[in-house]
Amino acid sequence: MKKILVMFLILFFPVIVLAYPQGDVNGNGKVDNNDFMLVRRHIVEQTLTGEQLQRADVNGDGKVSASDFGAIRRIIVNGSAAVIKKEYTVSFVGGDIIKTGYEGNEVLINGGKVNEHSSLKKYNKQLNLKTNQKYAVSFDYYTVSGSNKFDIDIFPDKINQSYPKESSTIQVNLTAKAETQHYDWIFASGDSKITGSDVALRFFDDIRGDNEKNITINNILMSKVTTKKYTEGSSLGTLPNPSRKGYKFAGWYTSSTGGEKVTSSTVINKDITLYARWTGTYEHVFIIGVDGLGDTFGTKGKYLNNNVNPKNFNRIFKDYAYIHNAKTENITISAQNWTSIFTGVACETHGITNNIASSKQRTSKSGNQTIFYYTRKAMPDAKLTSIVNWNPINNGIIENDIDVNKTHKGDDDLVTSTVVEYFDKYKKVPTIMFVHLCDVDHAAHHTQGTCKDCGGYSKTYYDQAQKADTMIGKMYDKIDSLGLMKNSLFIVVADHGETKNSHGNPKSNNRDKKEESVVVAVRGYTVNKMTLPSSVHNRDVSAIVLYALGIDIPEHFISSVPSGLFNK
Repeated sequence: MKKILVMFLILFFPVIVLAYPQGDVNGNGKVDNNDFMLVRRHIVEQTLTGEQLQRADVNGDGKVSASDFGAIRRIIVNGSAAVIKKEYTVSFVGGDIIKTGYEGNEVLINGGKVNEHSSLKKYNKQLNLKTNQKYAVSFDYYTVSGSNKFDIDIFPDKINQSYPKESSTIQVNLTAKAETQHYDWIFASGDSKITGSDVALRFFDDIRGDNEKNITINNILMSKVTTKKYTEGSSLGTLPNPSRKGYKFAGWYTSSTGGEKVTSSTVINKDITLYARWTGTYEHVFIIGVDGLGDTFGTKGKYLNNNVNPKNFNRIFKDYAYIHNAKTENITISAQNWTSIFTGVACETHGITNNIASSKQRTSKSGNQTIFYYTRKAMPDAKLTSIVNWNPINNGIIENDIDVNKTHKGDDDLVTSTVVEYFDKYKKVPTIMFVHLCDVDHAAHHTQGTCKDCGGYSKTYYDQAQKADTMIGKMYDKIDSLGLMKNSLFIVVADHGETKNSHGNPKSNNRDKKEESVVVAVRGYTVNKMTLPSSVHNRDVSAIVLYALGIDIPEHFISSVPSGLFNK
């Protein structure tokens, strides 16, 4: 009779191949009578909860019913005929961006005061954190001083009464070291909405000693974490394809930095977390800086002897974005402006002068770091290059401890030939290449005096400006001939203009507008054809470069990307 029953069940109830843990209600790795009894009881008394309900829903219809009861019974009767595979969870982090931020200023932690907190700048956007939704927060930190441990909390500052603050705080113990480190972690919200301020980062000394330490926090990013279930041995299949303004999605990786890239055919045999990898819209940025050029390319006939015909500049930028009268720093001197162009802050903030740049070497510890520094942090393998006519830029403005390939040549002809030959000499194309032409400025200085056509009004000055246009054309054509412009940004910028007798005159002395008006021009495949707004400063180049490379712009920058510059 027993054999007949078994044959009847086999004939009329086909074998079901189930994915683990379906059917294994109690999670002991097998489907047996215990699971059978648990489901039978639940159908009558509704006793199962959480993961047990998921395991008991054998047919996947979202409920536990007699159908699931029968399926488990068939598994037990058929024994080894049923294949039970494990089920794994894949978490996708960093694809659904909620908020990004960049806090480049140092946070002072006073360890001598118990529970004395220093708060990082709060986000100015309310975040609606959903119940049981997981979120990922990542950031880089750099400790300027101190070697003790410190704690980091992430929490909403103001919350509903029903939402206990303790449950929303995630504490991470880190060891402070004098080197850059990157941290990621995931936390889950416990309430449907935060009604007050946003999520904030707070730091406090774990040792409670008397030491103070400065910590710089960079590249803050918050995103939702989505999860998906996969049967053991199955492939990932169609992967999420997120988008992020100003970035290219580079794929999913097994680690936030480094790791291996996964594909749709990657087989899942364990729980894993995958991280979205982003790159900038552009792979390379070329910056041609022309010292003392001012607005000369855009003012033909306006000034005495100005017969410059910038035909190369015009053909390069005619269908892109430019302005000939962008603003300079308040002090129209080279070091003040080149440093602001690289650091994104006002000259009064960075404090670099020609004398300082000529006499002191800057490092990554000098403060007010440059775009080279931020690019090196974001892209450890990036090739960074600076080829200049005026050497204080390489020694006293660009950091000397971040592996920038620096070259100094004594005149613009040598600078230009070095750039053209560079691409034949080196196989790896720079992520950032800065080129500095200085003979236009030299021509103005060499002809300063009391004559009516001296300094920035002299024929010698305008002849050199014409020559600079030719050099810009040569360098651009070399870059374009290699096919690099399809993924490169090309920028021309000046530090200051020239007047009859000098430059660097105090603004209060009703100085000539020619001294404080400069060219800023940008070409790239996502750059809109436009005249840039009159509010643009030459220091905005720093924000443009970082944005193009997909590097978050530090919040302490006063430079910004001009509105409407990029179409995506």
